Amino acid sequence: MASVIIITSRQCLAAASTFDNAKDDIILACSFGAQLATIYWIS
Repeated sequence: MASVIIITSRQCLAAASTFDNAKDDIILACSFGAQLATIYWIS
């Protein structure tokens, strides 16, 4: 199953850094125009 977490765009880079070790399992999509960032964790 996939988990979806909605965070602010300001946290986007922090989240990407946090999950850097597992980036193969994660697709990071940042939508700065909407001021949102969505992380799809494929597990």
